[in-house]
Amino acid sequence: MIEINVDLTIDDDGNILIICGEDKDYTINFEDKTINAQKVYDLLDYDLEKRYIITSNLESVEETRMKEYFEDVVNLFKKIVDDVNSLNETTSDESELNETISDENEFCEEIEFDF
Repeated sequence: MIEINVDLTIDDDGNILIICGEDKDYTINFEDKTINAQKVYDLLDYDLEKRYIITSNLESVEETRMKEYFEDVVNLFKKIVDDVNSLNETTSDESELNETISDENEFCEEIEFDF
Protein backbone atom coordinates (compact mmCIF):
# COMPACT_ATOMS: atom_id res chain seq x y z
CA MET A 1 0.00 0.00 0.00
CA ILE A 2 1.03 3.55 -0.72
CA GLU A 3 0.98 5.81 2.36
CA ILE A 4 -0.54 9.24 1.81
CA ASN A 5 -0.14 11.96 4.44
CA VAL A 6 -3.17 14.14 5.08
CA ASP A 7 -1.83 17.17 6.95
CA LEU A 8 -4.24 19.61 8.60
CA THR A 9 -2.84 22.93 9.77
CA ILE A 10 -4.71 25.84 11.31
CA ASP A 11 -3.36 29.37 11.08
CA ASP A 12 -3.80 32.27 13.51
CA ASP A 13 -6.94 33.43 11.64
CA GLY A 14 -8.65 30.03 11.98
CA ASN A 15 -8.22 29.00 8.37
CA ILE A 16 -7.48 25.28 8.00
CA LEU A 17 -5.11 24.16 5.26
CA ILE A 18 -5.52 20.53 4.25
CA ILE A 19 -2.67 19.04 2.25
CA CYS A 20 -3.17 15.55 0.90
CA GLY A 21 -0.12 13.90 -0.59
CA GLU A 22 2.18 16.10 -2.60
CA ASP A 23 -0.22 17.76 -5.00
CA LYS A 24 -3.68 18.23 -3.46
CA ASP A 25 -4.67 20.98 -1.05
CA TYR A 26 -7.71 22.89 0.12
CA THR A 27 -8.30 25.68 2.62
CA ILE A 28 -11.35 25.79 4.86
CA ASN A 29 -11.91 29.51 5.33
CA PHE A 30 -12.75 30.39 8.94
CA GLU A 31 -15.57 32.66 7.82
CA ASP A 32 -17.27 29.91 5.78
CA LYS A 33 -16.25 26.84 7.82
CA THR A 34 -17.40 24.68 4.92
CA ILE A 35 -16.15 21.63 3.09
CA ASN A 36 -18.33 19.15 1.23
CA ALA A 37 -18.09 15.40 0.69
CA GLN A 38 -17.06 15.80 -2.96
CA LYS A 39 -14.12 18.00 -1.98
CA VAL A 40 -12.97 15.47 0.63
CA TYR A 41 -13.23 12.68 -1.96
CA ASP A 42 -11.27 14.77 -4.48
CA LEU A 43 -8.61 15.58 -1.88
CA LEU A 44 -8.10 11.97 -0.93
CA ASP A 45 -7.98 10.91 -4.58
CA TYR A 46 -9.34 7.57 -3.40
CA ASP A 47 -7.56 4.43 -4.55
CA LEU A 48 -7.58 0.88 -3.15
CA GLU A 49 -3.78 0.90 -2.99
CA LYS A 50 -3.59 3.96 -0.71
CA ARG A 51 -3.43 4.11 3.07
CA TYR A 52 -4.06 7.53 4.55
CA ILE A 53 -2.32 8.97 7.63
CA ILE A 54 -3.58 12.11 9.43
CA THR A 55 -1.19 14.67 10.90
CA SER A 56 -2.01 18.08 12.36
CA ASN A 57 -0.73 20.93 14.45
CA LEU A 58 -3.61 20.52 16.94
CA GLU A 59 -1.29 20.39 19.94
CA SER A 60 0.13 23.82 19.16
CA VAL A 61 -3.27 25.57 19.20
CA GLU A 62 -3.68 27.44 22.47
CA GLU A 63 -6.95 29.39 22.19
CA THR A 64 -9.73 27.11 23.53
CA ARG A 65 -12.54 27.87 21.04
CA MET A 66 -10.14 27.66 18.08
CA LYS A 67 -8.73 24.38 19.39
CA GLU A 68 -12.22 22.88 19.80
CA TYR A 69 -13.18 23.95 16.27
CA PHE A 70 -9.97 22.55 14.79
CA GLU A 71 -10.26 19.36 16.83
CA ASP A 72 -13.73 18.77 15.36
CA VAL A 73 -12.32 19.05 11.83
CA VAL A 74 -9.33 16.82 12.63
CA ASN A 75 -11.62 14.20 14.20
CA LEU A 76 -13.92 14.31 11.18
CA PHE A 77 -10.97 13.65 8.87
CA LYS A 78 -9.66 10.91 11.17
CA LYS A 79 -13.04 9.16 11.03
CA ILE A 80 -13.21 9.43 7.24
CA VAL A 81 -9.64 8.20 6.84
CA ASP A 82 -10.14 5.34 9.32
CA ASP A 83 -13.23 4.20 7.43
CA VAL A 84 -11.50 4.46 4.03
CA ASN A 85 -8.44 2.60 5.32
CA SER A 86 -10.67 -0.10 6.80
CA LEU A 87 -12.58 -0.40 3.53
CA ASN A 88 -9.31 -0.67 1.60
CA GLU A 89 -8.02 -3.39 3.94
CA THR A 90 -11.27 -5.35 3.63
CA THR A 91 -11.31 -4.99 -0.15
CA SER A 92 -7.63 -5.92 -0.33
CA ASP A 93 -8.24 -9.01 1.82
CA GLU A 94 -11.18 -10.02 -0.39
CA SER A 95 -9.07 -9.54 -3.52
CA GLU A 96 -6.31 -11.72 -2.08
CA LEU A 97 -8.87 -14.37 -1.13
CA ASN A 98 -10.36 -14.29 -4.64
CA GLU A 99 -6.89 -14.61 -6.16
CA THR A 100 -6.13 -17.55 -3.88
CA ILE A 101 -9.41 -19.23 -4.79
CA SER A 102 -8.74 -18.54 -8.46
CA ASP A 103 -5.24 -20.00 -8.15
CA GLU A 104 -6.63 -23.08 -6.40
CA ASN A 105 -9.29 -23.47 -9.09
CA GLU A 106 -6.62 -23.32 -11.77
CA PHE A 107 -4.68 -25.97 -9.90
CA CYS A 108 -7.76 -28.16 -9.60
CA GLU A 109 -8.53 -27.79 -13.27
CA GLU A 110 -5.13 -29.19 -14.14
CA ILE A 111 -5.64 -32.41 -12.22
CA GLU A 112 -6.67 -35.35 -14.40
CA PHE A 113 -8.13 -38.53 -13.10
CA ASP A 114 -8.05 -41.80 -15.00
CA PHE A 115 -10.58 -44.40 -13.92
